[in-house]
Amino acid sequence: YECQIYLNGREWLARQLDQRGIGYVRWDNSLLAVDDLDAAAELCERFAHKAWPRVLNAFARRMNPILPAIRAANYGGYYWVLDQAEIATDVMFTTRPRLLEVWPDLVRHAALNMSSEDVLGFLGRKLHPSLQAQVVTDTKRRPQGWRIRHRMAGNWVKVYDKASVLRVETTINNPREFRIQRWITDSSGRRERRWCPMRKGVSDLWRTYQVGIAANHRYLEALAAAPLKGEGVAALDTLCRPRTN
Repeated sequence: YECQIYLNGREWLARQLDQRGIGYVRWDNSLLAVDDLDAAAELCERFAHKAWPRVLNAFARRMNPILPAIRAANYGGYYWVLDQAEIATDVMFTTRPRLLEVWPDLVRHAALNMSSEDVLGFLGRKLHPSLQAQVVTDTKRRPQGWRIRHRMAGNWVKVYDKASVLRVETTINNPREFRIQRWITDSSGRRERRWCPMRKGVSDLWRTYQVGIAANHRYLEALAAAPLKGEGVAALDTLCRPRTN
């Protein structure tokens, strides 16, 4: 009686913006512009802290007609888990040509200059002799543009272009690679907060969101160090130089 439910965060955000009368420009599964970015960010934060078990249980009641009989037999209900979580940060450019002025340099930097130690840092890990995970970076050119992905222990950070958006996205399949603070009761009955491995349960979704956003921001900081040599950058550099007579 397994239920699998897919949640499209951008579709949810677009509907929330519609309800509040906030204008936006949408292309496919991307928001290219939003009239009130602060409100959009607040809605994303609310998504991560939503009482998802209650929402998902409502779906389960509609999909599983014998759920009442299962509960009557004392088998309980569903334990909801995140099979895969994707947390994205979009950098919006005014037009796609503006993005393409810097994108080739960013692709080159991400593909050639990001070390394994850098990738560990993006995902909140440090290089340690006992680390047994394999770190892999792969680059792929797709019809819609380039994609660079850095993988480690079932999780990864990737960057790609979509219309006029530069998107950095962290995908978490193996949450135990990360930590969350949880109340623990020891053998003497004393309760204390400890850092524990993160679980797949939706109750840890807020922490999954924190981890993903932090990884995205670290990756964007690393991209910001890319040496830009494109034609657009050269023109901008010329405009910014002081004039001499």
